Amino acid sequence: MSTTTGVSLSGINSRCKRGPDMGTVLYVGPLEGRDPSEIWAGVCWDDPSRGKHNGTLKSGKKYFECRDNAGSFVLLDKLELIPSAAAAPPSKPAAPQQQQQYQQQQQQQQQQQQQQQQQYQQQQQQQ
Repeated sequence: MSTTTGVSLSGINSRCKRGPDMGTVLYVGPLEGRDPSEIWAGVCWDDPSRGKHNGTLKSGKKYFECRDNAGSFVLLDKLELIPSAAAAPPSKPAAPQQQQQYQQQQQQQQQQQQQQQQQYQQQQQQQ
C-alpha cells in the first residue's frame, strides 16, 4: 500500500483507497482524544457497510457528514489517495493561427471599450 505524506486540507474531497475499499476523504486533521501529531482522514466509504459512523465521534464531536455507518477515520498514511483528473497533463496548446485570432479579438475588444469610455466622457462633459 502506498503512503501519502504532506497532504493538507487540499486532500479533502479526494478519492481514496484502502485495500479493496474506495471512498472520499471528507476531513483531514487531528482527532479529539488522540495524539495531536497524528493526521487522520475522515472517509465516507462507497460501501456503507465498510464504515462505523456518520462522521461524528462517540463524544458527539462532528468532523464530517455522511450516511450512517458509512464513515470512518483512518490514519492518513494508511490511505492511498487516487490522483484526480486535475492532475492530467495539459491539453495541446493552441495553434499559432488560433493564438493570433485570439489576440486580434482581444485588441478589438479593448478598442471598443476605449471608444465607449471616450463617448461616455464626452457625454458627461456636455451635461
